[in-house]
Amino acid sequence: MHIADRFIVGTMMFGLRASKKDIEAIVRYANTLGIREYDTSPSYIGGKSQLLLADVLNRHGISDAVIHTKLGRAYKKGLDRDYYYLGEEHLDEALQVVTSLFRGHKFGSVQIHVYRGYDELISALQFLMKKRCDNLSTQTTSLGISNMSRELAAIIFNKMISCGLETTLIAQSRVTLGLDEVSPLPNYINWAYGVLNAGAIDIAAGRERSSRYHCARDKEDIMKRQRIIDSSEVFDRIRELCLAMNVSLQDMCVAYPLFKGYDKILLGPTHYTQLQVVERLLNKQYHDQLIELLKSGLQGGD
Repeated sequence: MHIADRFIVGTMMFGLRASKKDIEAIVRYANTLGIREYDTSPSYIGGKSQLLLADVLNRHGISDAVIHTKLGRAYKKGLDRDYYYLGEEHLDEALQVVTSLFRGHKFGSVQIHVYRGYDELISALQFLMKKRCDNLSTQTTSLGISNMSRELAAIIFNKMISCGLETTLIAQSRVTLGLDEVSPLPNYINWAYGVLNAGAIDIAAGRERSSRYHCARDKEDIMKRQRIIDSSEVFDRIRELCLAMNVSLQDMCVAYPLFKGYDKILLGPTHYTQLQVVERLLNKQYHDQLIELLKSGLQGGD
């Protein structure tokens, strides 16, 4: 697989921390790099994110984009942002919103936002399997769930098999250098996310923490994660290696899930320059150098 094919542009901040001008630049640059996949959802920024993405793709004539969408959270006004909408009526309506907006584009996957139970989740996946055949009959669509534990992942997979539901399952996991020790889930296509929003890039650039660090609804979780990173011996070792070898810490953070064996990396840029790491990783020699540095840095604590 080509390196660019392993990256997906996340759009959760489109329309919030990424302006329309930023989005234009991000999409154009991603297209130049060969990144064709986008993660979107009718719940991102109250639906504004996907409207902006669709507009930019259409105006720039980008017809080969692959759309991944997440369902299950509030997708229109009047719905509770903290509630899961996994009933057939809500899933169907949300799916119709997305498919009509990105008509003509290929859909790569339909996924469920982070959810901890499994009976209702299995029913939702069964329904989406049927809708995949009805609404997306010309596409090969995978199903997925965000942020599953290893235990839940095994239960979901076995339940799907026992129900005779054969499909490619995707699992999204937060994979941030220095945060925790994670590894891909068996039987799943594994996506890594969280590599651009854990504070590492701001540290590398010598800037103040981003406004999201102070103002987001999940700022307590962000601060908790950052405290773990700041006290991580692994992160310290890698950071020292970066300084000694004159290598970007940002690049190392993005290379980390590649080193761990994840299939796809979901980046959520708010400015096109945050995708420059992909351009640098397209250089195989540089990519291999980062992987070797990670190997030596992580083994240094064994």
